[in-house]
Amino acid sequence: MEQKKQYILKAVLGVFCMFLIATLLVWSLWNWLIPEIFGLKRLNFAEAGGLLFLSKLLLGGFNKEHYWESKFVNQQKDSYHLTSEQKSALKDRIKNRWCSVEREEKKQDIQV
Repeated sequence: MEQKKQYILKAVLGVFCMFLIATLLVWSLWNWLIPEIFGLKRLNFAEAGGLLFLSKLLLGGFNKEHYWESKFVNQQKDSYHLTSEQKSALKDRIKNRWCSVEREEKKQDIQV
């Protein structure tokens, strides 16, 4: 039980430190770029933390699972493995689609 409490304490402390580092980065970049480019006011450290939290809340969410991974990679894993019949059908479709254009151009060049 004591190890679990230490693990939770370390995890909370780690998240807090990462938030402080990210806030420092946002604060530095904002005060370096935004006032000169857009003429907006400089932020203090607390405002930068609030801006970071708000942007994460609105744009990224706080779920553990990554959106793109769940949306595309996990759902598409089985579609990467084609049977030999599917591969040959795909090759034929590509060949008919792209190679027929070359044949028509060659015929037109010969006739002219």
